[in-house]
Amino acid sequence: MASSTNTSHDDLLAAFEARYDYLSARTMLAATLKAAGQKEAKAYDAAALKALRAAIEAEVDGAGRVLAALDGGGSAPSGKASSAKASATKTTAAKADDAAKADDAAKADAAATKDDAGAKDDAAAKKPAAKSTGGRKTSASAKK
Repeated sequence: MASSTNTSHDDLLAAFEARYDYLSARTMLAATLKAAGQKEAKAYDAAALKALRAAIEAEVDGAGRVLAALDGGGSAPSGKASSAKASATKTTAAKADDAAKADDAAKADAAATKDDAGAKDDAAAKKPAAKSTGGRKTSASAKK
């Protein structure tokens, strides 16, 4: 899949798809490119691949599967170092995703609180006022 000098973007993406689903592979590849200081390109030379491999090892949970696929192996090596590193560190992208989810949840809570307060004001405004009888006696007051 990968040559020793150049690797296409599609080959790199396929390596990430060996570990992640369709959307996650693209997200993680973008995060890894950013971490490696690389921009998306049609092909990556040896220097870019060296930076990308270092970023994959540092940033990607389950890096062994991605690297093995990148090297043409297809599956992760069974080395303890790879799995220990993967379980010991949480990826930067996952941390950013967690922070974004927490921020979204906080915004949703704030919006819900605001909506609840607005709903109470709306309910008070929509509550019908006591009907005026216009001075005439109603059946309830006539029975007194």
